[in-house]
Amino acid sequence: MTVCVSECLLGRPCRWKGDSRPADLSAMPADARIVPFCPECAAGMGVPRPPIELVEDPSGGEPRVMRVDRTADVTDSLLGACRAQIARLRAMGGADAFVLKARSPSCGLASPLHRVGGGETGDLVPGIWARAARAAFPDAQIVDEEAFAKGGFSANDAPRAKRAGRTMVRYAARRIAQLVPTLLGVTLLTFVLFNVIGGSPAAQVLGKNATAEQIAEYDHAHGWDRPLLVQYVSYLGDLCRGDLGESLQYRQPVAEVLGRGVWVSLGLTVPILVAGTAVALTLGLLCAAFANKWPDRAMLAATTALMSVNYVIWVSAGQYLLAYRWKLFPVWGFENWTYLLLPIIVGTVSGLGSDVRFYRTVILDEIRKPYVRTAVAKGLSPARVLFGHVLRCSLVPVVTNASLAVPFLFTGSILLESFFGLPGLGGVGLDAVYAADYATVRAVVLVSAALYQISNLLADLLNAALDPRARI
Repeated sequence: MTVCVSECLLGRPCRWKGDSRPADLSAMPADARIVPFCPECAAGMGVPRPPIELVEDPSGGEPRVMRVDRTADVTDSLLGACRAQIARLRAMGGADAFVLKARSPSCGLASPLHRVGGGETGDLVPGIWARAARAAFPDAQIVDEEAFAKGGFSANDAPRAKRAGRTMVRYAARRIAQLVPTLLGVTLLTFVLFNVIGGSPAAQVLGKNATAEQIAEYDHAHGWDRPLLVQYVSYLGDLCRGDLGESLQYRQPVAEVLGRGVWVSLGLTVPILVAGTAVALTLGLLCAAFANKWPDRAMLAATTALMSVNYVIWVSAGQYLLAYRWKLFPVWGFENWTYLLLPIIVGTVSGLGSDVRFYRTVILDEIRKPYVRTAVAKGLSPARVLFGHVLRCSLVPVVTNASLAVPFLFTGSILLESFFGLPGLGGVGLDAVYAADYATVRAVVLVSAALYQISNLLADLLNAALDPRARI
């Protein structure tokens, strides 16, 4: 669990009060990750100078307020600091609990401050940080130093991590439930396209010389003369049993025909997606790290050249140079996994141009945010800031962009399978279209749509895991 603790509680120097005694944090769980913070002591939090001047009491009492800066509102300054720290905590994944100073004006939390010009004690800034933390992280526990030293965190209050886990489970269940009507709509659309608009395939199967009696007998044997609602319900029942029909071209069950091609297509598209995303993201980080310098400019020129080359040129160049001239890869066919290497390389390189430029823009937008300046001001190394904070906060658009590329991967796989002679779903679908094999074409459309919906589901779950706000 992540616990946000005031720096004064850890015994660190305070900008207002100087050295502070460490608090009793023995009740802290062993696996807790402590995030120190003091709104007015942390550098780079947007507060230019303390709005209150404090003078130590020689008798050892609490500091006395000598002056309140009327040009800067105390509450607004502290709220600005709280908002900045909340943004940093969100970037780190949130906080499960907060331990606040019980009686110290150094942090300006819920502590009493002496009023100006008198010895009375009053709450000048009552509970600003506590209210801001509760509003930003409603499931987090908020305790003061004394309560924590006595009993630690409340046993009857479940940690935010467990609640977040339940929230994630509910979101996943809701998202999966939304997938069901979508898939039903796909089945209805494919049924209407191939059974209603397309008409009966009996004429294509029996030939042009078939009589009306032969066509009627063929339709009756396959159940195509029944009412459409009955046919659709029967079609759904067959899908639930894994029966996709019989291929008119191969005279085999469609499930067996697709089973031989789906793994080839997945073996082609999944590595292209993973390798393309990893390489493009790495190059995007490199461009962002050297923004407006010669590595960045050289990479931008290279990506522009990549985007200007036609897809077919990449295929032809790969086959001629890498396969025919240099004999590094097979040119045609499929016997083992080595026949997939050249298509994977071609598919990965051809999509790098646009992806690198997109990821560079995303990372540069993230680098310019205030929490990055805060991390740099606190002394974090550029590598830790880039890979530990910026990269993590940039993963949501990365995952979204990768999920949007899935349909184009299927389109590109059809071209790659055609050029390289791979027996994947693309080749099976094209052969079925040429042979008027409606059952196979309908199954290819259905399987492709299901794979696309599953990829969107995985992308949404990853985005929800990376950004809890997506679960709302």
